[in-house]
Amino acid sequence: MAKAHQIINRYDDDLTKESDIAKRMQIKREANREIAKMVKKETSDTLSKVLYELSNQMKNSYARSDAYEWEMKRAEKS
Repeated sequence: MAKAHQIINRYDDDLTKESDIAKRMQIKREANREIAKMVKKETSDTLSKVLYELSNQMKNSYARSDAYEWEMKRAEKS
């Protein structure tokens, strides 16, 4: 959240210094893009961490059952 506040504060300072409406809108658009970029990065990082942790907790039961079935088929052929 601190990153977002830094961005907002920086652009708020720029907005208070500018009186031209068109330039103020440009500043707002830039601020919006920067916030969106930051949110996208933070969201992606968080999602990656969550998926990594969850994948580490998963059991690979499918591979074990495959090995069991393969052993059973091999035993039947013998």
